[in-house]
Amino acid sequence: MNLIELRSHALEEVEAAYTAKKPFVSIKTEIIDLFQHLKYLQSGPICFIKEKDSDLQFLAHGAYQVFDGLESTKFSAHEYIFGAEKFPHQFGEFNNGYFFRPIILYKKDNAGHETEVKIFLDYEAIPNKKTLSKFIIYISELLTFTNELSGTMPKRSQIVEVPEIDDWKSKVTKVTSSITDKQKIVLSRQKIISYKSAVSEASLIDNIPMKGGQYLFFLKPSTGNFFISISPEKLFSLRGNQVSVDCIAGTRSRGSTKNEDSLLEKELINSEKERAEHLFVANFLEEKMNKFCSKLTMTKAFDILKLSKVQHLNSEFVGELKDGKSYLNIVKEIYPTPAVAGTPSKYAITNIKEIEKVGRDFYAGACGYITHQKAELLVGIRSIQVKGDKVYVYGGAGIVNGSDYQKEWLETEQKMKNFSFLWEE
Repeated sequence: MNLIELRSHALEEVEAAYTAKKPFVSIKTEIIDLFQHLKYLQSGPICFIKEKDSDLQFLAHGAYQVFDGLESTKFSAHEYIFGAEKFPHQFGEFNNGYFFRPIILYKKDNAGHETEVKIFLDYEAIPNKKTLSKFIIYISELLTFTNELSGTMPKRSQIVEVPEIDDWKSKVTKVTSSITDKQKIVLSRQKIISYKSAVSEASLIDNIPMKGGQYLFFLKPSTGNFFISISPEKLFSLRGNQVSVDCIAGTRSRGSTKNEDSLLEKELINSEKERAEHLFVANFLEEKMNKFCSKLTMTKAFDILKLSKVQHLNSEFVGELKDGKSYLNIVKEIYPTPAVAGTPSKYAITNIKEIEKVGRDFYAGACGYITHQKAELLVGIRSIQVKGDKVYVYGGAGIVNGSDYQKEWLETEQKMKNFSFLWEE
């Protein structure tokens, strides 16, 4: 079934399913690229995720219910929740994000065109035939695809670094002058790019790389406000009772030649500073995971993860979730990790708020989806936030004893490179 036929068929199926009291309608159609498809969706909210280790993709559209954080989410056995928790303003803060229970869910799990479209039926939200009629009108709107959004980037008017490099130097110096060998603070910075008019998702999507070994995440809570992350870092995945967590910390750029790349890899592996930064995260995760996992195993240790612009030290932990524990226990124990906040956690988060001054929004947030059977949350790094006519590009670096402000500045610049088309001619 093609997209032209989808709407009329879906409306018929929804009416029939409502009469039979089915929880959802499932329809097979053909969509070449789900990420490209979100350009044609009307209204919202919208959330897209491509998983890191598979071809699985989801595109969630429309909302029965919106939640301000994972703690407040409610959903039935067959439903999904999509969204993101923002980086906390203070230690232990949750319910500081945007999650929603979608009405329509597109799913692709292979490289072909076949796509499953699910339309969920919430009988509390649709209690009678009168509300069903309104619901069908809304479904018709959600399944009306247009290309009204401009695919052309507006003219750029200004680029501002926040902080500027001199201010960055003073911030890094402030941290290194007071930090001990057992402490770490992750500082972030932004490029704020202003345009002559509002920036649409359609104008950006064609330039966003979708590569293996990384997540691609998109969240649009409202018109003119959306977030995109091309993240290598899994916060955790939960499949049944198996939990897996990434430990990614320690960075070098990629070389322009094979020989240079190999030299940079050896430099990364042998760097005491980078290995110490990695161990901060690994030791933290091992300690925290033992609280909610049994049979904990380190399945990767100081491997090299090569991405298009940078390479990282990479480890992985896998364990079995203890009885009585859930995704909420995992999030509360390990988020934010020392890879995006620092350590000790309370010390790092308190200092980030004081030093950075501006909030991180969804940058370094916990992003993804949850169900009763599985969960997949990534760390929202390598990201941009679009608000009207401004694009905020984020990058961060772990500051430890002995950090050099110029090297850390260059590291953040490398981490922003996925979006360099925004400022390079």
